[in-house]
Formats: sequence, structure tokens, C-alpha cells
Amino acid sequence: MKLFSLRTIAWLLLCIVFLYLVALFTTSPEVTSGNGNLGLIFVLLAVIIFILFAHYIWKSLRTIQLQPGTWKIISLGSLFVLLLCCLLEYQYTVNLIDHLGGPPGQESSRIYRYPWLNQYTNTLFLNGNTFVILNAGVIFVYSLLKKKT
Repeated sequence: MKLFSLRTIAWLLLCIVFLYLVALFTTSPEVTSGNGNLGLIFVLLAVIIFILFAHYIWKSLRTIQLQPGTWKIISLGSLFVLLLCCLLEYQYTVNLIDHLGGPPGQESSRIYRYPWLNQYTNTLFLNGNTFVILNAGVIFVYSLLKKKT
């Protein structure tokens, strides 16, 4: 099993399609919507597909034979990417909450009395940053475990 096999590329494309579908069915903060959360189906399916992709990446990493020093570099690189994407996700979250007028408990907020997962915040949980965070986390944890053995 190679890391960049046809199956890996197919899983990656499927993840990108579901990222697009989640973004497509997320209502913009400038629009008032009373149609409910149409993207919830895609959010649930995307979570399952993301987890399956992460599992496949883990399985693919087991087949790679690298020197211990290379695993050290991979662990540092994946940690850097993980921290960078966490920072970007934090900024995205703060900006989205600001555009919505505040959190769900604030009366002036567009999402007042909604749960956190709603038609305006689907992309808060599933976006490019969270996808990279998941995969960088998998690679980081695997490289740490590989470095210890």
C-alpha cells in the first residue's frame, strides 16, 4: 500500500467534495434563514468520511519505512502545521461569531437560542482547517509512536 495510491486520492477527493457540500449548505451570516439546517446531513456524513480518511492515512503510514531522524522531522513539521491550523481555526471561529453578532446566548446574535451546530455554523466545525488539523494530528501522533519504537 503506497501513501499516494489511487485509493488515497479518491478518499481525499471525497473529503474535498464533502467540505464543499458543507460550505454550500451553510447559510451566510448576512442572510436570515428559517429553513432549518439543511447541511446537517452532509456534516454527519463528512465526519464519518474524515474519520475513515484519517484511518486510511494511519494505515498508509504503517507501510512507510523511514529513518528515525526522518520521523523526528515529520513529527516537528506536523506539529507546526497542527499549531498553525489551530490558530487559523481560532481566528475563523472568532470572526464568524463576530459576524453573527455573538454566541447563542446573546440576544442580539443571529443564532440566539440555536445550538452551536446550526445552519450558520456548520463550517465552524468542518472546514479546511479542521481537515488539516485532523490529518496533521494523525501524522504527529503516529510519528511520535514510531519515534519511540
